[in-house]
Amino acid sequence: MELAYRDADILLFTGKPAPNGDRDGLPNVIAEAMTHGLPVLTTPIAGALEAITDQHTGFVLPYDNANAWADRIQSLPTIQSLDQIRRNAKVWIEENFNIRKNGRQLANLLIKAAQNPTRP
Repeated sequence: MELAYRDADILLFTGKPAPNGDRDGLPNVIAEAMTHGLPVLTTPIAGALEAITDQHTGFVLPYDNANAWADRIQSLPTIQSLDQIRRNAKVWIEENFNIRKNGRQLANLLIKAAQNPTRP
C-alpha cells in the first residue's frame, strides 16, 4: 500500500451515506493519504469531515457535481496554497490520529474513571 501512496498524486474519496443513513467514521484511507502528503478531495460525508476542512486540510466537493470534481482536479497545480494545505493535513493527523497520544488520553480517562466510580 505504501507504494500506491508514493505513486499517487491525489486521493479522491467519493463516499456517501448508505440509503438507510448508515455511515462510517473517518476512513483510514483518508488519514493515510494525508500522512503521505496527498491532497484529499472528498464528499461532505461526516467521517471525512472530521479531518477535511475545505481548503485547509483538503477539499470538499458535492456528491453529485462531476464538473466541480473535474474543475478542482484540473486546478490543483495552480493552487498556491496547496503545499500549506498538505502541511495542515499532516499536522491534523499528528494531532488527532496518533495511536500513542490517543491511547495515553484514553488510559488516563479510564484510570480517572476507575478512581472515582459513580454509584447507581
